[in-house]
Amino acid sequence: MSIAARCVISPSVLLLLLLPGPTLADELDMRPIQPYLQEIDRVQQDEGTYSPQLGQLLSQLGVAYQQQNQHQLAIDSFSRALQITKISQGIYALAQVPIIEKMHSSMMAQNRWKELDDLHQRVYWLVNRNYQPDDPHLLPYLFNYASWLLFVHHHEFLNETYVRLLQSEALYQQTHDIILANYGDKDPRMVQSLKGLVMANFFKSQLGPAQLEFNFDSLDMTRQGSFYMGLPAVDYRTENYREGKLALEKMVEIYDAQTESAAMQNKVLARVGLADWYLMFGKTTHAFDTYREARELARQGQENNAFQLFERPTLLPDSKIFLGEDGQYREPDRFVLASFDVNAHGKANNIQLLDSIPLDATAMRSRALKFLRTASFRPRFEEEEPIETLGVRLKLSNP
Repeated sequence: MSIAARCVISPSVLLLLLLPGPTLADELDMRPIQPYLQEIDRVQQDEGTYSPQLGQLLSQLGVAYQQQNQHQLAIDSFSRALQITKISQGIYALAQVPIIEKMHSSMMAQNRWKELDDLHQRVYWLVNRNYQPDDPHLLPYLFNYASWLLFVHHHEFLNETYVRLLQSEALYQQTHDIILANYGDKDPRMVQSLKGLVMANFFKSQLGPAQLEFNFDSLDMTRQGSFYMGLPAVDYRTENYREGKLALEKMVEIYDAQTESAAMQNKVLARVGLADWYLMFGKTTHAFDTYREARELARQGQENNAFQLFERPTLLPDSKIFLGEDGQYREPDRFVLASFDVNAHGKANNIQLLDSIPLDATAMRSRALKFLRTASFRPRFEEEEPIETLGVRLKLSNP
């Protein structure tokens, strides 16, 4: 099966996020390119093939190619810049990282997921050669890699994505511990760690014990790999619920400690996220009490935009809260279009499958139906009460 558009409750039924898809190559406009080519030729003649300045120019040339959607030419330029940087500054040089990060969007545009995964691993290896495990300088790199690993599991682009899920959880925990040790337990930077841990626990709750019982070989993640061995399903879901709830409660605590007026929206969103968590795990009374608390807080703080979260049913978990997705999507290649009603408790009723691509995708239709029967939605609210919504339509990508 195959984060670009998948509904974010299960790794197997997520709507595709907007990623630059492969497009027909536009005719190359040489006007912004030619100055770089001329300067590269001059530097090669004057300073040699491995001049550090040449690496910088090639990186700038790669960006110029990207701006014209010439992604293969961009990758070729970045690859040469990377080679020159390794030769001139050494194989452990952190100067390689910005070049690798520039390559990401071109690799993504060409759906080269395995090579993109290798690049992320390369950056992770580089920064760990340069920093101690508890060094705060690691934080942006750890966040980036943990987010990528969650992305891969979320969208099932590569094999054994559950391994990456557990790696992602371990990295988010590492960022949490670094922030706690260096900045304290109320530091707002910890929210990013907590959001990642919430999503990791949600996705783990969707897996069976058999998917979590394996060895990590040389990876130091024994606790994550063996934690659920031999436990019945109810036990590991209960553990995931508890861990996610603690993380969300900590987010509420962090935002409540902030006195700036700008923090009011975050205080509301944190409570909505906690209410969503209650609802996904069947704690309906807690969920609706917390939704009402969030709405009252929004009303007191005049955060009118927060009420948009309750204007229509939203599939849970809400990617805008936890993953920062912007709601833009491209058309998926394989999908099932469904129509259904969402009742006041956030469950789908009267499900009808209206269309699919391909039309004869019987197994995909069956998975979509099964998914919708168990999915949770944040219901629409009116007058502080959740209400039923009729005729909701949702496109499920390759469920």
